[in-house]
Amino acid sequence: MPPTDADKKKKRRKDPSQGTEPRFSQGTYLTKIHKAHHGNTMTISQAAVKELDRVVEHIIETLTHASGEVLAYSKSQTLNEKVIKSAASAVLTGALKRRALERAEASVKSFRAASAKPVVAA
Repeated sequence: MPPTDADKKKKRRKDPSQGTEPRFSQGTYLTKIHKAHHGNTMTISQAAVKELDRVVEHIIETLTHASGEVLAYSKSQTLNEKVIKSAASAVLTGALKRRALERAEASVKSFRAASAKPVVAA
C-alpha cells in the first residue's frame, strides 16, 4: 500500500538566522593532508578544521570574484587558464601565490596530457 499524505513527513526549512554552512566541505581533505604531513604525532580539533574550511571557502570566493572582475575588464565571457592566473596573481601574495601558480600550471599540463588524443598510425 503506498504511503498517504498523512504518513509522509514534512521537510523542515533551515532557520535563516542560524547561518549557512559551506556547500562543499574541505574538512576531510584537510585532515588527510594534516595526517600525511604530521602523522599520528599531532591531532587537529574539529574547531580548527571548521576554521580552515572557512578560510579555504573565503579564498575560493575571493578568487571567483576577482576572476569575474578580470573577465569584465577584458570584455570576455570565457573563463580560461589565463583569467584564473591573473585573478590568483591579484588576490594572493608571496609564497602562497608562487605555490598556487606552480600547482595550477602542473595541473593544466597533466590535464592536457591526459585529454590529448593518441595518434593512430594508418
